[in-house]
Amino acid sequence: MSDQERGMTLLELLVALAISALLMTALAAAFNASVVSFTQNHQIQQTVTRARQALTRITTELRTAAYVDPDQDPNLCSLERPDGQGITFEYRAQQKALYLVTGQGNEYLLCDNIPSMAFLKTPTADGANCRLVTIAITVQAGSSTQTFSAATALRRNL
Repeated sequence: MSDQERGMTLLELLVALAISALLMTALAAAFNASVVSFTQNHQIQQTVTRARQALTRITTELRTAAYVDPDQDPNLCSLERPDGQGITFEYRAQQKALYLVTGQGNEYLLCDNIPSMAFLKTPTADGANCRLVTIAITVQAGSSTQTFSAATALRRNL
């Protein structure tokens, strides 16, 4: 038999196996990095979406409110709806969460992963109601933080 017909030596097979193992390891590392990146981006997107939905809910309620307490703590925003129902938006720093609390005492989690939040209230000239409420909310997903803010005027106090 000639050298051309003998096939591959054991050394050649081991070298081919080592190269294949290196390529597979690199491919697995790239795939893992892709999955981790996707997961982080998905968490950020979900957190940002919940924060925007909460901000939209708050501004909608404030625009149509009959009354907003101007003297409350910056972590609270209590209002009375036109139908007379009272609700409170309450930021709980210990839990890093924003809750909607109804007049009946029911609590609904609107958003979590909130390191900081504040309601800044501008009272009317007589100080009995609010004219404007500014909301600042900072959300965190992993190592990424993003701050949203909105300001809304009470339509009844324009």
